[in-house]
Amino acid sequence: MAVTPDASLGARSPELPAQDAPSSEAPARLIATLGFAQFGAYLAVLTPVMVTLALRVSQIVPEDDRSAALGQVLSVGALLAMVANPVFGALSDRTTSRFGRRRPWLLGGMVAGLGGLLVVALGSDVLTLMLGWALAQLGINAALAALTSCIPDLIPPRQMARVSGVVGMTTPLAIITGSGLAQAFSGSMASPSSSRAPSASSPSAASPP
Repeated sequence: MAVTPDASLGARSPELPAQDAPSSEAPARLIATLGFAQFGAYLAVLTPVMVTLALRVSQIVPEDDRSAALGQVLSVGALLAMVANPVFGALSDRTTSRFGRRRPWLLGGMVAGLGGLLVVALGSDVLTLMLGWALAQLGINAALAALTSCIPDLIPPRQMARVSGVVGMTTPLAIITGSGLAQAFSGSMASPSSSRAPSASSPSAASPP
Protein backbone atom coordinates (compact mmCIF):
# COMPACT_ATOMS: atom_id res chain seq x y z
CA MET A 1 0.00 0.00 0.00
CA ALA A 2 1.41 3.37 -0.96
CA VAL A 3 2.03 5.79 1.84
CA THR A 4 1.41 9.44 1.22
CA PRO A 5 3.93 11.65 3.03
CA ASP A 6 2.48 14.00 5.58
CA ALA A 7 2.53 17.49 4.17
CA SER A 8 3.51 18.95 7.52
CA LEU A 9 6.63 16.77 7.65
CA GLY A 10 7.72 17.92 4.23
CA ALA A 11 7.06 21.59 4.90
CA ARG A 12 10.14 23.76 4.92
CA SER A 13 10.88 25.97 7.88
CA PRO A 14 11.09 29.72 7.27
CA GLU A 15 14.45 30.61 5.78
CA LEU A 16 16.78 33.25 7.12
CA PRO A 17 17.49 36.30 4.97
CA ALA A 18 19.76 35.34 2.10
CA GLN A 19 23.39 36.34 2.42
CA ASP A 20 25.54 35.87 -0.66
CA ALA A 21 29.13 34.82 -0.04
CA PRO A 22 31.56 37.56 -1.06
CA SER A 23 33.39 36.81 -4.29
CA SER A 24 36.23 39.34 -4.17
CA GLU A 25 39.29 38.74 -1.99
CA ALA A 26 39.11 40.30 1.46
CA PRO A 27 41.67 43.09 2.00
CA ALA A 28 44.34 42.79 4.68
CA ARG A 29 42.79 45.71 6.55
CA LEU A 30 39.53 43.83 7.01
CA ILE A 31 41.32 40.70 8.22
CA ALA A 32 43.36 42.76 10.68
CA THR A 33 40.19 44.47 11.93
CA LEU A 34 38.47 41.14 12.57
CA GLY A 35 41.54 39.84 14.41
CA PHE A 36 41.92 42.99 16.52
CA ALA A 37 38.22 43.00 17.40
CA GLN A 38 38.34 39.40 18.61
CA PHE A 39 41.57 40.09 20.50
CA GLY A 40 39.91 42.99 22.34
CA ALA A 41 36.77 41.02 23.16
CA TYR A 42 38.69 38.04 24.55
CA LEU A 43 41.06 40.34 26.43
CA ALA A 44 38.03 41.90 28.13
CA VAL A 45 36.38 38.59 29.05
CA LEU A 46 39.35 36.33 29.83
CA THR A 47 41.44 38.65 31.99
CA PRO A 48 38.79 38.86 34.75
CA VAL A 49 38.41 35.06 34.68
CA MET A 50 42.14 34.52 35.16
CA VAL A 51 43.08 37.35 37.49
CA THR A 52 40.78 40.28 38.16
CA LEU A 53 37.78 38.54 39.72
CA ALA A 54 39.99 36.68 42.19
CA LEU A 55 41.60 39.97 43.23
CA ARG A 56 38.23 41.70 43.62
CA VAL A 57 36.84 38.83 45.68
CA SER A 58 39.92 38.87 47.91
CA GLN A 59 39.32 42.58 48.56
CA ILE A 60 35.73 42.30 49.75
CA VAL A 61 35.29 38.76 51.12
CA PRO A 62 36.84 37.26 54.28
CA GLU A 63 39.60 34.77 53.56
CA ASP A 64 37.63 31.69 54.60
CA ASP A 65 34.78 32.49 52.17
CA ARG A 66 36.79 33.59 49.12
CA SER A 67 36.87 30.29 47.26
CA ALA A 68 33.11 29.77 47.56
CA ALA A 69 32.35 33.36 46.52
CA LEU A 70 34.66 33.21 43.51
CA GLY A 71 33.13 29.90 42.46
CA GLN A 72 29.63 31.38 42.60
CA VAL A 73 30.56 34.38 40.48
CA LEU A 74 32.42 32.33 37.87
CA SER A 75 29.68 29.68 37.72
CA VAL A 76 26.97 32.21 36.96
CA GLY A 77 29.15 33.79 34.28
CA ALA A 78 30.00 30.43 32.68
CA LEU A 79 26.34 29.41 32.55
CA LEU A 80 25.29 32.67 30.93
CA ALA A 81 28.16 32.50 28.43
CA MET A 82 27.12 28.99 27.40
CA VAL A 83 23.56 30.16 26.73
CA ALA A 84 24.25 33.66 25.40
CA ASN A 85 26.57 32.79 22.53
CA PRO A 86 24.16 30.63 20.46
CA VAL A 87 21.12 32.71 21.41
CA PHE A 88 22.63 36.04 20.39
CA GLY A 89 24.14 34.44 17.30
CA ALA A 90 20.70 33.29 16.19
CA LEU A 91 19.22 36.70 16.95
CA SER A 92 21.90 38.45 14.90
CA ASP A 93 21.10 36.13 11.97
CA ARG A 94 17.52 37.39 12.06
CA THR A 95 18.27 41.08 12.63
CA THR A 96 17.12 43.36 9.80
CA SER A 97 18.10 46.82 11.02
CA ARG A 98 19.32 49.59 8.74
CA PHE A 99 22.75 49.20 10.34
CA GLY A 100 22.99 45.59 9.19
CA ARG A 101 22.69 42.28 10.99
CA ARG A 102 25.92 42.30 13.00
CA ARG A 103 26.70 45.92 13.91
CA PRO A 104 23.94 46.38 16.53
CA TRP A 105 25.08 43.26 18.38
CA LEU A 106 28.77 44.10 18.06
CA LEU A 107 28.42 47.63 19.39
CA GLY A 108 25.60 47.01 21.84
CA GLY A 109 27.26 43.88 23.19
CA MET A 110 30.59 45.57 23.83
CA VAL A 111 28.92 48.56 25.50
CA ALA A 112 26.97 46.23 27.79
CA GLY A 113 30.07 44.12 28.44
CA LEU A 114 32.23 47.10 29.37
CA GLY A 115 29.42 48.38 31.59
CA GLY A 116 29.38 45.04 33.39
CA LEU A 117 33.15 45.16 33.88
CA LEU A 118 32.78 48.64 35.37
CA VAL A 119 30.26 47.26 37.85
CA VAL A 120 32.76 44.51 38.74
CA ALA A 121 35.47 47.11 39.29
CA LEU A 122 33.31 49.26 41.56
CA GLY A 123 31.26 46.56 43.32
CA SER A 124 31.55 46.26 47.07
CA ASP A 125 29.82 42.93 47.67
CA VAL A 126 29.56 39.50 46.08
CA LEU A 127 26.05 40.06 44.70
CA THR A 128 27.18 43.19 42.85
CA LEU A 129 30.19 41.35 41.44
CA MET A 130 27.90 38.55 40.28
CA LEU A 131 25.47 40.94 38.58
CA GLY A 132 28.29 42.87 36.93
CA TRP A 133 29.99 39.71 35.69
CA ALA A 134 26.66 38.36 34.40
CA LEU A 135 26.13 41.56 32.39
CA ALA A 136 29.70 41.42 31.12
CA GLN A 137 29.34 37.82 29.97
CA LEU A 138 26.04 38.48 28.23
CA GLY A 139 27.30 41.57 26.44
CA ILE A 140 30.71 40.29 25.35
CA ASN A 141 29.31 36.96 24.21
CA ALA A 142 26.71 38.80 22.14
CA ALA A 143 29.54 40.70 20.48
CA LEU A 144 31.62 37.55 19.99
CA ALA A 145 28.71 35.69 18.40
CA ALA A 146 28.19 38.50 15.89
CA LEU A 147 31.92 38.82 15.29
CA THR A 148 32.32 35.11 14.53
CA SER A 149 29.46 35.37 12.04
CA CYS A 150 31.26 38.20 10.25
CA ILE A 151 33.80 35.74 8.85
CA PRO A 152 31.40 33.89 6.51
CA ASP A 153 29.59 37.19 5.84
CA LEU A 154 32.69 39.08 4.70
CA ILE A 155 35.33 36.52 3.76
CA PRO A 156 35.18 34.51 0.50
CA PRO A 157 35.31 30.71 0.85
CA ARG A 158 38.85 30.42 -0.52
CA GLN A 159 40.18 32.65 2.29
CA MET A 160 37.97 31.45 5.11
CA ALA A 161 40.32 28.82 6.58
CA ARG A 162 43.29 31.18 6.61
CA VAL A 163 41.35 34.07 8.12
CA SER A 164 39.79 31.80 10.75
CA GLY A 165 43.29 30.68 11.73
CA VAL A 166 44.54 34.26 12.00
CA VAL A 167 41.54 35.32 14.07
CA GLY A 168 41.82 32.21 16.25
CA MET A 169 45.44 33.08 17.11
CA THR A 170 44.21 36.15 18.94
CA THR A 171 42.71 34.08 21.76
CA PRO A 172 46.01 32.85 23.27
CA LEU A 173 47.49 36.29 22.60
CA ALA A 174 44.66 37.83 24.63
CA ILE A 175 45.34 35.40 27.49
CA ILE A 176 49.05 36.26 27.56
CA THR A 177 48.43 40.00 27.26
CA GLY A 178 45.74 39.97 29.94
CA SER A 179 47.98 38.13 32.38
CA GLY A 180 50.81 40.57 31.72
CA LEU A 181 48.60 43.63 32.17
CA ALA A 182 47.11 42.29 35.38
CA GLN A 183 50.57 41.63 36.78
CA ALA A 184 51.85 45.04 35.71
CA PHE A 185 48.97 46.93 37.32
CA SER A 186 48.32 44.67 40.31
CA GLY A 187 50.08 47.12 42.63
CA SER A 188 47.65 49.90 41.71
CA MET A 189 44.59 47.99 42.90
CA ALA A 190 43.61 49.44 46.26
CA SER A 191 43.11 46.83 48.94
CA PRO A 192 40.73 47.49 51.83
CA SER A 193 43.40 46.39 54.26
CA SER A 194 45.78 49.06 52.98
CA SER A 195 43.37 51.85 53.89
CA ARG A 196 42.90 50.78 57.48
CA ALA A 197 44.67 52.55 60.29
CA PRO A 198 47.71 50.67 61.60
CA SER A 199 47.08 48.51 64.62
CA ALA A 200 48.50 49.30 68.03
CA SER A 201 50.90 46.37 67.77
CA SER A 202 52.51 47.60 64.53
CA PRO A 203 55.83 49.47 64.76
CA SER A 204 54.39 52.54 63.04
CA ALA A 205 51.63 52.85 65.63
CA ALA A 206 53.74 52.18 68.67
CA SER A 207 54.45 55.09 70.94
CA PRO A 208 58.00 56.39 70.89
CA PRO A 209 60.25 55.25 73.75
